[in-house]
Amino acid sequence: GIAVFISSETHLAAARANGLAGCISGTVALRPAAAARLWREPQGQAANKLQAYLAAVRALVSARGLIPAMRFVTAAERGDLAWRAPLPPLQALADTQGEALLAALAELEVMARSL
Repeated sequence: GIAVFISSETHLAAARANGLAGCISGTVALRPAAAARLWREPQGQAANKLQAYLAAVRALVSARGLIPAMRFVTAAERGDLAWRAPLPPLQALADTQGEALLAALAELEVMARSL
């Protein structure tokens, strides 16, 4: 058979319930533990909260330009500024945009701690 993967974690629980093979998404790499937990346990109240959390992370990152935003977050979390620079023609996020993204993600982390 053919293994089918979704390309966004915004519907990860539904993908699991419908027999898909998994998810190939760059933003899953930002919060892999949450995505793995949702994949293992795709039903129930905790799963609904995890799905909402992952969808919110994806929305925050996507709203600022997926690749530059992911690179900014990765640079901050690894403490390595080299990660901030995407390949041309993309441009790095401005400091103000990146800092706003990090602040918004930090607020989401408060939600994630209760999961």
